[in-house]
Amino acid sequence: MPKINLLLCSHQSRKEFVGGAEIVLLELAKYMSRDKFNVFFLSNERGRVDEIAKRFGVQVQVIPYGVFWEFLAPGKTILSDWETFLSSQSGNIQAIKTCIAKNKIDMVISNCVVNVAPLIAAKELEVPSIWLIQEIIYAFENVGSRLKEISLRIFRKNRERLKSYALGRLREIILEYSDKAIFLSENARNRVFHPDEYRDRILAGYPPIRKDIYEPSLAAETSSKISQDAPLAVAFLGILVRHKGVHDFIKAAHYVLKEVPHAIFTISGGSPNPSYLAYLKRLVRRLKLEDKVAFTGFLENPLPIYDKTDIICLTSLYDEPFGMVVSEGMIRAKVVIAYETGSIREIIDDGSNGFIIRRGHPRALAEKIVFLEKNRSLMRDIGQNARLTASERFDPGKYFQQLQHLMEKTVGSK
Repeated sequence: MPKINLLLCSHQSRKEFVGGAEIVLLELAKYMSRDKFNVFFLSNERGRVDEIAKRFGVQVQVIPYGVFWEFLAPGKTILSDWETFLSSQSGNIQAIKTCIAKNKIDMVISNCVVNVAPLIAAKELEVPSIWLIQEIIYAFENVGSRLKEISLRIFRKNRERLKSYALGRLREIILEYSDKAIFLSENARNRVFHPDEYRDRILAGYPPIRKDIYEPSLAAETSSKISQDAPLAVAFLGILVRHKGVHDFIKAAHYVLKEVPHAIFTISGGSPNPSYLAYLKRLVRRLKLEDKVAFTGFLENPLPIYDKTDIICLTSLYDEPFGMVVSEGMIRAKVVIAYETGSIREIIDDGSNGFIIRRGHPRALAEKIVFLEKNRSLMRDIGQNARLTASERFDPGKYFQQLQHLMEKTVGSK
């Protein structure tokens, strides 16, 4: 079979951070077999993602096409918004079609539920596509002010109708514009499709752990840091935005330090929202945690943070579709404490390979951290269980092999 010309399409390339959806795409850019694939990369803006892709020897093109966010915050006008989106993107879609035709692309992969434009271009050229669905739809109803919470309760029936309508529209568009779709989890898939339908086209598959994190983790003992003497180290890794609940992590640190004064906390990640980042730093100052909570910014290589940390926290206030920090923390034999959100129960067996607590309860998070500080041997055991789980379920080699087979089969069927 001749080489497949593969176009990987990213929905954002910010300078401040690289998100989970982009990390998966970059892993494909770096590790897909060059014996079987010629890899091309398309981004809608210049930033870190396309810069990293270039390092992997991938040809990168930037076309400033838009994304369709209305699936994540649907209103009554979603149908008319969709038509407006199609009209506004006609020039960009034509530019993507030119890119596809010029490079004789055989397969298009789009990396996010809002990243529809490349799929439209692919369909118009009858080029097969795979859509990586990186969100659980209608995520952000759990995030916001007290006033928003009250309004959501008052208008819940109407919001549920809008949500149902948005999911229905998404379902139609997935079926129309992709040959295959892969959700990050069964939980996410079942929000849009019935468990028994379209199993040949609509798949669920956990994203891989980055190979640069996975492979060293299997080769070395990674839990030796946990001892009776070392100060307890706790970390948050991720994008610093409100729906990730970083403020809850800071509040939990405040509660923990009242009982464990020698504990240290790290917040690692970039932020697209300067006002929220400023709020987090004000919160740290107001709680007098400047000497205990450190901000690192975005780190392309997070291994140093994992290696000096005992506990990893996921504090997402929305329905997190997966949470790559969870699987990465697990493969490093760290104890992960996660809010019960989205697909977390597909990943963590509470009390066996990690811990799950109620979403939006920083005091409960703090109580679990203090409990683990008092039970260091349990931390070691949980960490080893976590690493075993992650090594079996999130193997990047298996992921690439399965995806490569799916692409070859899909291209061959056209």
